[in-house]
Amino acid sequence: MTRQDLNSRRKKIWEIDHGYLCATIGSCLNRAEMRKLAREAEFKSIALQDDHGLHVFFIEVAKNGDSMGKALQRFLDKKYRQATRSYFLTEDDQAIATLWKKDLVEGNIDRAWYAVVTHPAVSLEQASAYYAQLHMLSHDLIANFSRNRSNLLRQNEQITILQEQLAAQKQLRKEDKKRFRDLQQEWHGAETLAKKLQRDNDRLREELASLRQGEAVRQQAVAGKLRQALPLEEASLRDELQLARARYDELQEQHLALLQHHEEQHQELVGFESLLRDRLSAIDPCRDCSEQDSSDCPGRNLCGRTVLYVGGLHKMIPHYKQLVETLGGRFLHHDGGKEESRNLLPKMLATADAVLCPIDCVSHDACLSVKKICKRYQKPFVMMRSASLSSLAKGLTDIVQ
Repeated sequence: MTRQDLNSRRKKIWEIDHGYLCATIGSCLNRAEMRKLAREAEFKSIALQDDHGLHVFFIEVAKNGDSMGKALQRFLDKKYRQATRSYFLTEDDQAIATLWKKDLVEGNIDRAWYAVVTHPAVSLEQASAYYAQLHMLSHDLIANFSRNRSNLLRQNEQITILQEQLAAQKQLRKEDKKRFRDLQQEWHGAETLAKKLQRDNDRLREELASLRQGEAVRQQAVAGKLRQALPLEEASLRDELQLARARYDELQEQHLALLQHHEEQHQELVGFESLLRDRLSAIDPCRDCSEQDSSDCPGRNLCGRTVLYVGGLHKMIPHYKQLVETLGGRFLHHDGGKEESRNLLPKMLATADAVLCPIDCVSHDACLSVKKICKRYQKPFVMMRSASLSSLAKGLTDIVQ
């Protein structure tokens, strides 16, 4: 039999063993498709039924090659002809079995079943073996439904927390942008004033030069008065110009500082957005854990590990703690020796499973001391570029991985 003959000799649904029709209709027609088909002209004579009633109805339709059976056949052929084409390019049992396994791994169960049950080269024995696998898969799906739903609910709760934190960061960034615009306007104003004062000073110099010309007597008389007035006015203008320049330099420094802060806020926002995307798309790290969904589960991701944060910003400590506990960890903090005793640090390090240290908010001596102790006890040590939440989120991701 040629490949073209195989493709053109697909079994019709009424030629399928009737014992397989329930599995075929159930896997190849979802509820929405059954209701859509029931509204077609060929089926308008049937009374409206519930989903199970429609399922039973289409099983009976599939047993006969009448107009309703042919309409159902056309729908299924249109839905699966391209998806199952590779099956009908061969009649080799091993090749068909390979395609079947590949589709099951990829989750294409419906098209795999429709292909083997309508394939003219698949024997009754093979079809029975494929049906047995399909039957057991249905049991697995039902058994896993409740657990998967619980995992989804927990992930949705974590996503909500991350979305709230992201909204707060966006609000902070909006406020910083407004302050940046205000300072920028003030800076432009000071720059304009400085330029105006410079122009005034230049104009006065030109006037002074002009007054030195002309008639000697009048020039001497006018120059005598100007020599008394102009030095004072020029000194005053110089003072104003000096003050304006000082204010200009101050605003310039504020402008550069705000630009740096704006960039840090932007990087932190990008970090949170990346973390959120990772949380949305990441494969559940707890799915292979034997203790998940049990009373022994210590928490997700960090799995109950104790994280010691050395240094950082005092006002950010509650946010550090919330992020660590959200990921299933226990949070400890030491200020690096500013207020708390340096003697407590080794004891806290001994109880910690991992240590994080922001290099911009801790003393160099404390950082080296923590690194040395972690190396001695062989504990994970992460040096973060800043004390921001995004740096902490990345550091915790490194620990989890």
